This record gives sequence, structure tokens and C-alpha cells, in this order.
Amino acid sequence: MTNIALGIIKNIKNEILIIERIKDANDKGEQMLLWAFPGGEVEEGESANEAVVREVHEETGYEVEAKSIISERDHPQFPVHIIYIACDVVHKAAESFSSSEIKTVAWVDPEKLGDFFTTDLDPNVAEYFRKPSNPKS
Repeated sequence: MTNIALGIIKNIKNEILIIERIKDANDKGEQMLLWAFPGGEVEEGESANEAVVREVHEETGYEVEAKSIISERDHPQFPVHIIYIACDVVHKAAESFSSSEIKTVAWVDPEKLGDFFTTDLDPNVAEYFRKPSNPKS
């Protein structure tokens, strides 16, 4: 099973960093979009923490520090094991940052995540959102 490391990143306003991925075209030739936490596959010889730092930077331009694993679970719809990792922002993204895989990078209120995501949040991640933000972020 493939391991996927996702960065759970809060700012001082308690907003959560999410991305809108550009997915492959559907059968009508239209590009499909999907909102998600930034992150991706843990590569061979790489730790989940290393993967999340690399992936968040590639997808958002933000430099982050992986702090701790919030939760782990097998995805309910896909054959992947997801590792949710709390991260702090070390350096903000450059204003000119862009990625060929990402359409939008956004900070959103945790209570509004349901407007973006189509699957239920992991219960431990949802609980993490209720905790106060790290003032350094």
C-alpha cells in the first residue's frame, strides 16, 4: 500500500492551508479539480516527515517544518495509507510561486472545509483543528 503524507498547517488566524489540484481530464476532456491538504507520496528511502516538507514546498511554495503525526488511516475509497502531519510554516511562499499541478492555494476556516472536501475529515484531524493555533505560524 502506498503511503501518502499530508501537511496539516494552521496560521495564527486558525485557518487551514488547502490546495486545489488539477486532475487529469475526464472522459469529456475537461480537467478535474480536487481540494485537498497539500502533500503526496512518500518516496523510497524518505520518511513521512521528509515527504511532507518536500511536497508542501513543491505544491504551495511554503517552507514548513514537520512537527508531529496527528493521525493515520487507510483511505476509505483508495488503496493508500494516509499520514496526517502537523506542520509549522517556516517561510512564506513567494508571491510569484506557481505549480503545474495546483490551481489554487488557499487558507480557509476549518468550519468551512466541508464546502471544499467531499469526504469526511479524519476525527483526529478534526480535533486538531479545535486546538489553538501556534503563534509562530
